[in-house]
Amino acid sequence: MTDTLDHITWSNYIFLTGHILPADYNALYANFPLYHILVAMSSHLTNLNVKMSLFFIMGLIFVGTIWFVYLFLFFTIKNKQISLLSCLVYANFTIVVFYGSYMITRALAFVGFIIMLYLVFKISQEKRYRRHYILLIIPVFVFLVTVHPVSLPQFLLIMAVMLACVYLFCQDRINDFSILAVLVIIFIAYWMYVSLDLASALTDERLRSITVEGIFNAKDPTYALMTKKEGIAEIVYYITHNIQIGIFMLFGLFGLGYAFYRKKPVFAVIFAVFSICMIPFFVPTPLNSIYLIDQILGFYRFSLYIAPFMALIMAAGILFLLQIRMKNERSRYILWLAIFCFFAVFSVLSLTSVSVAGDSQDLWPNYSSTYFNNEDLQSFSFFEIALQNGDMIISDFFVDSYLRTENYPGLNKIDLKYFHHILIPSPNQIDQIPGYIFYRKGEFYHKGVLSFGQIYFIFSPGNAQLIEFKLNSQEKIYSSGSNELFLKSS
Repeated sequence: MTDTLDHITWSNYIFLTGHILPADYNALYANFPLYHILVAMSSHLTNLNVKMSLFFIMGLIFVGTIWFVYLFLFFTIKNKQISLLSCLVYANFTIVVFYGSYMITRALAFVGFIIMLYLVFKISQEKRYRRHYILLIIPVFVFLVTVHPVSLPQFLLIMAVMLACVYLFCQDRINDFSILAVLVIIFIAYWMYVSLDLASALTDERLRSITVEGIFNAKDPTYALMTKKEGIAEIVYYITHNIQIGIFMLFGLFGLGYAFYRKKPVFAVIFAVFSICMIPFFVPTPLNSIYLIDQILGFYRFSLYIAPFMALIMAAGILFLLQIRMKNERSRYILWLAIFCFFAVFSVLSLTSVSVAGDSQDLWPNYSSTYFNNEDLQSFSFFEIALQNGDMIISDFFVDSYLRTENYPGLNKIDLKYFHHILIPSPNQIDQIPGYIFYRKGEFYHKGVLSFGQIYFIFSPGNAQLIEFKLNSQEKIYSSGSNELFLKSS
């Protein structure tokens, strides 16, 4: 969750200065400031600091997607049971629980996307209050264009696939979605007249990545979760993850069959076909291992964006099984109990998965933490007070993500310091680079691993002794029990 730390810094800048980020400080979000403005404004209104405002207020906003998912599904398929059950399934998806606490710009853009979906279908079907909904959807379009630079093209791709499904089953209704042309016009105009430099830079970056190595550079799905018990941990991760996917596929197949068998309402069939088209981006497939598609083009975000439709087909499958009529009363109760047990297992695995509860010492004791505890934050506060701008700090990957490295003149005016930072090359070289060495001793002992980018240092008594031997010859200037800061003179 390292993006959160940068967003806190940028929101802090707006909170303290009252101005959006300058282009020479952050070119990516200078023209897409709505997220950071919202965090800064909520901090002023609630009298909370920026960190608390981001986690509390943004999290509450994300909860609102459940309500809009219900409105959207109930309006289109006209079935209250499936709509409510879809919301229950949606709220139990691992990806949804994860982004509930990881409320960054793409998650806020997703909130706007769900609202846009509801309003677009409302405009296409509702004739009486059509003009009122058009007035409502224009601000949503502007919000989507300016909240996140990358999400909107992906939303448009999703809508294009959905419109293709609409055209396949109801050609006469395709004109009802012409309001989306306004979104495309606003998007193109904004990028051409306001963010052309950023558009060119992002396009060039993506095009340079389209190489043979880039296309077939498969990523390890557990690349950030290396453990000291690799064999056992990989087996546990594989079993729990695939049981969850298997339960989803079981109910989803019944749901697809149910939709195609009934053939009404027509939007249920349309969403079923759409789900088939998009499901390769929701479950593990060979597409997920292609680095170009998953990381460079950002298709890993699709698992969140299409979650409501995946929840719909799973909910339809559950409802279909619950409605099966059996002559034997006992068999029906056994079926209901089996459905309840499967869904209970699905929910428990979602809420205790590595991506959601990887920081739990009881559930995943040997995984690298994805959060900073109170002692870590106290150590960072010490950095802000005791160290000087531009000081060199040598530490691990997550500390590197936290520290500000931009030397922007405006930071001095608002007391936000910046630091130079490099990752520890290896334990043997920990004392060879001049600067401040920040050693998260508690993380290393309790979690059994420290991440240095692509290198993972696994705990053992010998490794711990090696690090302490190297650091004992340096000047210790700070210690909090779990963290230690040393100074290596040049």
